[in-house]
Amino acid sequence: MSEVLLPSQQRYLIAASVAIHEAEQRLRSRSVLSRSQRHAVLTALSLLLTSHSTSVSSLATWDPRRQQIASPEQRGIRVVPAMFAEAGPATIRRWWRASLNRLLEHMERSEDRAAPVHARLADAAHTGLPASCADAVIWDPPHYDNLDYADLSRPYELVLAGLPTPMANSISPHTHGDTSRQRVWFDVQRYEAELSAQADEVIRLLRPNARVGVLWTARDAKDLQSFLNIIASSGVELQQAVRLSEQARTRTSPTSPNALRPSVTYLLVLRQVAGAARRSRSPVDAGRVLHLADMGSPALYEGLARILLDHWDEQETRRHLSSTKPPAVVLMAAKYVASHPAPADLLLELGRPALLRILDELGGDQMAAASPDVHAVPHAVLRLLGFSVASSSGFSIPSALRRAQQASERLRRSTGIQDARESTLTIVTEVERVLRFASVAWAHLLADDWTTPVAEIVAKSSSKTFRDLRSMAFGDWKAVFCQLPGRLRNLPQRGTVFDVVAATVRKQKTDEHLSAIVRVRNAVVHDDAEYFSRPESDLVGDMYSACTRAINVLSQLYQAHVLPMALQPQEERRDRYGRRLLTLTDADGIGVDVFVTRETDMSQPLIYVASGVSIRDVAPILLSANTIEAALSQPK
Repeated sequence: MSEVLLPSQQRYLIAASVAIHEAEQRLRSRSVLSRSQRHAVLTALSLLLTSHSTSVSSLATWDPRRQQIASPEQRGIRVVPAMFAEAGPATIRRWWRASLNRLLEHMERSEDRAAPVHARLADAAHTGLPASCADAVIWDPPHYDNLDYADLSRPYELVLAGLPTPMANSISPHTHGDTSRQRVWFDVQRYEAELSAQADEVIRLLRPNARVGVLWTARDAKDLQSFLNIIASSGVELQQAVRLSEQARTRTSPTSPNALRPSVTYLLVLRQVAGAARRSRSPVDAGRVLHLADMGSPALYEGLARILLDHWDEQETRRHLSSTKPPAVVLMAAKYVASHPAPADLLLELGRPALLRILDELGGDQMAAASPDVHAVPHAVLRLLGFSVASSSGFSIPSALRRAQQASERLRRSTGIQDARESTLTIVTEVERVLRFASVAWAHLLADDWTTPVAEIVAKSSSKTFRDLRSMAFGDWKAVFCQLPGRLRNLPQRGTVFDVVAATVRKQKTDEHLSAIVRVRNAVVHDDAEYFSRPESDLVGDMYSACTRAINVLSQLYQAHVLPMALQPQEERRDRYGRRLLTLTDADGIGVDVFVTRETDMSQPLIYVASGVSIRDVAPILLSANTIEAALSQPK
């Protein structure tokens, strides 16, 4: 063992061995203690000693708080000008006494309420315990990392093996420089499968209304989001997150990878969800929940419960809850809203003025107040409380074409020129919305330079200077829609997609069909005398023919999967090969499956630009629907 221990570590180990030996002799003299109790005390002391083993290394640790040489009074710490600090004997002695006092205090507190404890060595996914046997489960699942725990435990095993304790004979520490062990690389697919199996086992053990506690050390909110998404299908849902402590510093930061920030431990309280309410994805925004925990603000169901209690009168509170006595009333309200099928409806019952005040108090974006969607404000409030609420998928090409088709039927049955004109202009409006949506979505693939090809096409087709999107006429949108896919064929890595789009647009004679409705629209809008001098039946027939051609060609392009699709993410899972399979649905509930390379924000609608060559695209083009909607509603 001396081959792998430094001199300072050897002295520490010798002192620890002597101390453990003396403690064992004293325990033997206590006849009231059983053999198991003596072993428990010795084991606790040994494990406590291992927690200090890294402090006797010759390697110093980075300490950003000490930027100057220490004063003579700081005898326990040796500090060098380069901001490094190394623990000395006095510091180790102080740490040991503090740790030992905490252990003794814990043992004294536990003595009065001691209960039989049964330890069982088992697989966390198959404990062998009876079903519905636990009122609470403490679960410590591994995090999303690639740690070699055998390497990490080596210093601690060396200390434990050198101590005269009951566990010493059962430890076979790895020798220094052992090359016989092959490193096992982190298998994401296996990790997620085993984590899901453990979640299933946790649910099996829980009694009704029981809770699960998870200690989570926050490294990245995305890791927690992935964890919550995996266990969601097992029927486990986050109910509360409590910030516990700030631990050792890590070299990660959202703004600078080299910056130091604290690693924080949270207690996650999970609840069991009824089978009918199980989800394929967690309804929780992990990043927002952790932020609220850092601020000490209530989140999720507790946060919603407190809002409702603040606005319910006594009669309404009694109507919803069986108890109105604090603090039970908050717990009862949280349980009530957690079991409610539509929490947003509970907020709607408060009335719009109250909702707007709540949104303002939570610091929410007031843009939700301007939305015509009645659920926009309550959904905004739920997001601020840490819920992941899906946004509306926004504009839908199929919906626009259906409205155009309905108007064309009215056009066909029109009994006068005025009715025919109104129906025609309705169709033109819906067709133009389709052209605008598709063109702007395609153009955004050019990032910051997305208006340049639009301006060039407009200048060439109409000989006028492009100012902004709102200055474009119907004919300009037709020209951009028909010509832009051809220009995008030279895009790096995406050109092959637009090879298919451009070829399909050309094959369907899209320019020719859309030119007919442009001609009719111009005649109707400008009240062309020559055009309206024709018999009424001829006018209606011409309007109907031009509009129908436009509707049909756009419908054929959409069915060929070459037009951008506004979709809402629904589920993300891994197939049997470990690939991420994302399921999205359009406004009609029609599903689309694509293979993605990274985790997707399920709460935000997306614009999907299909390749047109495969049923399931790999690494498809996905754009933010909110970005496209903003560009369509404002001049660039």
